Amino acid sequence: VTGGRDRSSILGDVFESVLGAIYLDSGLETARKYGLSHLIYEVEHIYENDDLIDFKTALQEHSQSKYKDVPTYELLGEDGPDHAKLFKIGV
Repeated sequence: VTGGRDRSSILGDVFESVLGAIYLDSGLETARKYGLSHLIYEVEHIYENDDLIDFKTALQEHSQSKYKDVPTYELLGEDGPDHAKLFKIGV
């Protein structure tokens, strides 16, 4: 009636809850595999449809709206030549 099943915020909360339950029940590796297997379709869809967004900005906006704070970032590693560095960042 209210369209709740189509609201991305509710769907995200449900996914997060299911992932958390899997983690508590079966551990990190099982939760990681489940999460990746269900997110890969969404990621492929974004790339196929050129719906690329600024993920850092999206994460910060989500974090500010839900937690009233911004994420903390940590440099985990870097690779490549100085003119084309690839950085691995943890949130």
